[in-house]
Amino acid sequence: MIESTKCTICGTEDNEHYLTSSDRLSPNEKDNYNIVSCTDCGFLYTNPRPVNQSDFLAPFIEGGDAFNLLADPKSISDWIFKIFHPASVRWKRKTIDRLPTLGNLLDFGCRTGDFLFEMKRAKWEVMGIEADELGKDFAISHYGLNVVSSLEEIVERGEKFDVITMWHTLGRVPDLNFTLSSLKSVLSKNGFLLVALPNILSYDARKYKGDWIGLDLPRHLYHFDRSHLEKLAQNNGFRVVKQRNIFWDTLHNVFMSALRRARQHRWNAKWAINWPLLFWTLALSWITGSKLFLFGRKCDGSGILYYLTHENNN
Repeated sequence: MIESTKCTICGTEDNEHYLTSSDRLSPNEKDNYNIVSCTDCGFLYTNPRPVNQSDFLAPFIEGGDAFNLLADPKSISDWIFKIFHPASVRWKRKTIDRLPTLGNLLDFGCRTGDFLFEMKRAKWEVMGIEADELGKDFAISHYGLNVVSSLEEIVERGEKFDVITMWHTLGRVPDLNFTLSSLKSVLSKNGFLLVALPNILSYDARKYKGDWIGLDLPRHLYHFDRSHLEKLAQNNGFRVVKQRNIFWDTLHNVFMSALRRARQHRWNAKWAINWPLLFWTLALSWITGSKLFLFGRKCDGSGILYYLTHENNN
């Protein structure tokens, strides 16, 4: 079943078509979904969208997670994941280590717990939230982690966390405002909420359009740029204090988007992987997200990490 929805940022129901893309995990990618733009504030979101997200998340967890792909990569995309995933986990840990706080950490959407286990080895007290039973059970049995199924369980316990992370999970939750307000209630006074998101206005997103891997329809219900994430944070009592481009996202998104485009149009030779074009796109995506290019500008990379604090923090 699908449902129509309105803009989460401003509440406007009117929208206009932005682009159409298919579910990359459906057979032959035949299931198409629309992204619309709010006619008032311009926020991009999937509409209509599936009512039951679990129907679409299950194959993503079962067929595409670390405990399967790292052990037995079978395709080019699997090998890309095998190469980038361990380095990405270490990058996340180093990012957290630079924060002016140390204590307990909550990972929202922890999947199989790879990142949480890395933080546990770094002497952090960790807890995870994972709605998918396959991922949650693996994190508990393989890593011995403390993982619950829902944010409501965390709120009911009344625990506070010094750092909360959302690695590409905010765009998947049906109710953005409820989720952020709930996370605000369990974030310590001087804590940080780190939100990693694909940037819908990045160079590679505009280049690959409906083939851009960062869309990930229909799992991604919302498609953020900087201004709309900042507005959403403000609406829920947060302040964005820092933004940082995610280099690993640029590598992953460009390579996977080029591969997807080649697969989508495999019967047409002109859409085969164009390696010069791929590296040109990769170079421009990296340059537009680099510190050299960002002099006097904001982040424009393929993926952006936002640092949020309580709005009344100095």
